[in-house]
Amino acid sequence: MSDAALRRTVRRCLAVLVVVVSLLPMMFVARIRMDYGRTHSFTNPVLSMGDELALGVLLCALAYLVGSSLLQFVRSSSAPEEEAA
Repeated sequence: MSDAALRRTVRRCLAVLVVVVSLLPMMFVARIRMDYGRTHSFTNPVLSMGDELALGVLLCALAYLVGSSLLQFVRSSSAPEEEAA
């Protein structure tokens, strides 16, 4: 495995871990809102901000995984054409 492939694999594994970890705050906020219904007024902005931040991290990690996979697919599909020429 080349150095670049190893680095790409490590980045993808970290992105998968970030996806899983970013789901935890969203589940925590949903659980608090479900169990306690309405929370104190000073915690609502904090919970909302944490929930939105976790959602942003989740979407960025998923976008990286999809983009990285598509880029590798495009590169691998164009590589045999270059070698044949």
